[in-house]
Amino acid sequence: MKKSQNGFTLVELLATLAILAIIMLIAVPNVMGILDRNKRSTYIEDAKKLVTLADYKFRQSQTIPRLNNGECVVFRMSSLDVSEIKNGPEGTPYNVNQSFVAIRYNGSRYEYGVRLAEAKNQRGIRFTNSTLLNDERAMMQAVANNTAVVTLGLNRYISGTSFSSCKIVSYN
Repeated sequence: MKKSQNGFTLVELLATLAILAIIMLIAVPNVMGILDRNKRSTYIEDAKKLVTLADYKFRQSQTIPRLNNGECVVFRMSSLDVSEIKNGPEGTPYNVNQSFVAIRYNGSRYEYGVRLAEAKNQRGIRFTNSTLLNDERAMMQAVANNTAVVTLGLNRYISGTSFSSCKIVSYN
């Protein structure tokens, strides 16, 4: 009498599990890298939107003083219409009082700096000159955990940047 073989042997099952484990070892880090790059890209795009909103408000407002050489105006996120960028890529709202755009007049043109942080974990964009937001290398450095500087004032955020010597004439 001949037995029919309806199942897999232990060796076949172990070989299948080993192959699946190898595939997972390769796939999971790649997927995690893609997700991280997507989050970084979202922070960068939200920071660019914030700069655009602040620039629009600055140019349209009649009450905000025009800047002289070396002066700055700072717009907190809470003073801008940010209905499109309320939440960060981690799913938590942005901290509207710790996220801001600084506009500085350097005598011939305006420069923009931006800081963007989520409320829960303070992950986001360190204070960065907005021209660097288009640079891939700067993007990797700009996105970070900002917890260490959360409780400090605005001067702490901008120290060591081209904005550190500016006189703040308006803080909205």
